[in-house]
Amino acid sequence: MSKYLFTSESVTEGHPDKVCDAISDAILDNLLSQDSESHVACETLATNGLVVVSGEVRSSGSLDIQNIVRETLSDIGYTDEAKGMDNNSVEVREIIHEQSPEIAQGVDSDDVSEQGAGDQGLMFGFACRETEELMPLPIQIAQRLTERLAAIRKDGTLPWLRPDGKSQVTVEYDGFKPVKVTKVVIATQHDDMLEKYGSEDEELKFVKSEVINHIIIPVLENYDILYENEFIVNGTGRFVYGGPAADTGLTGRKIIVDTYGGYAPHGGGAFSGKDPSKVDRSAAYMSRYIAKNVVAADLAERCEVQLRKSDGSILTADIIMQVATSEDGKSREISADIRDISERKATENALMELAHKDSLTQLPNRVLFYEMAEHALQKAKRYKQSLAILFIDLDGFKSVNDNFGHDIGDEVLITTATKLKACLRESDNVSRVGGDEFLVLLEDVKKSDDVIHVAKEIIRSVSEIIEINNYSCQVGVSIGVALYPTHALNVEGLVKKADEAMYKVKGKGKNSVRFAQ
Repeated sequence: MSKYLFTSESVTEGHPDKVCDAISDAILDNLLSQDSESHVACETLATNGLVVVSGEVRSSGSLDIQNIVRETLSDIGYTDEAKGMDNNSVEVREIIHEQSPEIAQGVDSDDVSEQGAGDQGLMFGFACRETEELMPLPIQIAQRLTERLAAIRKDGTLPWLRPDGKSQVTVEYDGFKPVKVTKVVIATQHDDMLEKYGSEDEELKFVKSEVINHIIIPVLENYDILYENEFIVNGTGRFVYGGPAADTGLTGRKIIVDTYGGYAPHGGGAFSGKDPSKVDRSAAYMSRYIAKNVVAADLAERCEVQLRKSDGSILTADIIMQVATSEDGKSREISADIRDISERKATENALMELAHKDSLTQLPNRVLFYEMAEHALQKAKRYKQSLAILFIDLDGFKSVNDNFGHDIGDEVLITTATKLKACLRESDNVSRVGGDEFLVLLEDVKKSDDVIHVAKEIIRSVSEIIEINNYSCQVGVSIGVALYPTHALNVEGLVKKADEAMYKVKGKGKNSVRFAQ
């Protein structure tokens, strides 16, 4: 297979276009929280000292756009004109009007399950096996880089960082397989530190070193792939003057960043500020959902879904799957044209069950765990909470299989799953991710002692003798724990840290718990 390079980019929450996306979505969220049937198409423009909000709205809810804009800017970090915008002094203009009755007639229905869509459109979804999230590797890494830029700015690790920034990641492929990361580019806004470092060259040298050591390398180390030390930081020089003051932002200009980084087709429709009746958003999410489930269910190595809409009722889907053959390692393309909506629904439900559930224990599987953990992580970031991930491995399970057979072993796993759930709150989650490996997600952790308490209860419960078909079986538990934000800032990093801690428990007597280092 031929080798080639592919590059994707991402931007931080402080990039002018993403600022506008965030404001538009904040307005949408506010209206939906008041009236779930709100119809919203909201656009935002941000420039030097000015935010303009416009669009069409039909809702029983009320809007305080001034407050929503200022709170969103504050949350991002634009609290000073020197950073690119002051949330308190910025001028906010509102140009909101009623939704067109001609658009409304296409989406209104007494039965919400039969709601149509207001316009025609093309929407694409994609999934592949390159990452745990079933996303292409270049955009996945690029997004984790900008995510970390924002996280360590806000937690004070690098307090001189400012909100605006961008990442670019180049990956070398051999056919469909990513081989190594060949280049990483970071552009990040920062404080004026010229007086402190004496020259622009010395200032840039400091910024580059800190970004490489605190952002680039920690993110790359979370992925099992080679990388070259080809790092470019602020390649054009100083980046002090940024944000909307330096570059006008507009809702919907980062559609490639928001999806697959150019790796898969895009229908052209933006997401932000649009309610579910806008198929640009809802159908794009559904197409991704279908593609992800196809790949997660081991039906294909890669899957591309195109949804097309031409009236107010049924979406037609074309699904293209690429399946690796065992003979020559090449791929072949299977095309499926799905037109009957009832059949499609049944297929989706079956795929969801396969993709998200462990068939033996009926616990969520690895794919669903990562989805739940990512959602919980975003919530924790928003509300400045902590969470814990526990990596659990059974001690002595192999002996159960060897001595009593795999049928008894399966029953032990089923019983263990029940015991694990009984040790947790309703808000917590447990998943089976391997043969005798489980992951537990604890949300809103107040203190580490609470985690210890849960872990010890798990050890006590699981270690009790299990009676199955007149056999007495017993297993132990080794548990590794990783806390957000103490040990890692993303799901992959937390799982990795918890796994490492678990193996240290294994090496020092088992049947115990250990926090990550």
